[in-house]
Amino acid sequence: MRLTTRTFVLAACLCLASSCQANSGRLSEAWFVSTTSLGATPSVPVTWCSFVTQVDAEGAVDSGRFGPVESGWLRYRDNAIDSLVIFSQSEDAYLEDTYTFGPDLAVEEVVRKGHYFDDPFVTATFRPDDSGHLSMTAASRQALRSWEHTTYFFEWQLYAAFSEIPFAGLIGRTPSITVSEACLETRG
Repeated sequence: MRLTTRTFVLAACLCLASSCQANSGRLSEAWFVSTTSLGATPSVPVTWCSFVTQVDAEGAVDSGRFGPVESGWLRYRDNAIDSLVIFSQSEDAYLEDTYTFGPDLAVEEVVRKGHYFDDPFVTATFRPDDSGHLSMTAASRQALRSWEHTTYFFEWQLYAAFSEIPFAGLIGRTPSITVSEACLETRG
């Protein structure tokens, strides 16, 4: 099954609705969609847009302006990001990167879950090494050695710093975490 941007947005909506009812009123959310295309080069401009309601996010996706190659979903409260998930897909693979941040928005961990479309999902954890680069944990490396399916998507880009995330400019951080509906042009 090939996933679409609408699938990402709907999955984020359903996940949020099921996991956050107990925290009603305290947890906020935002979706990020892009015009990223397969094989985009750094010279090709990419537009990222943020949406803070399910209706607006679905409307943007339904417009056909955005593609399924890369999108994101943010859950936050006051001065902290609860989670940030970046969804990526190629012609034949799909993955989700769930970022965990410290209080200073330093990346503490990324859990990458992905699969080649005909294979089961596989998960690996990445943490910053002494130089700040994200490295796969020893336990994840060991588990992947025995994995008998395609894992080339584990070589796809990870963002070692909050500022490297392509839509970070759409997330306000002072004095608290905020997102408003806006668009930002970046380079592929």
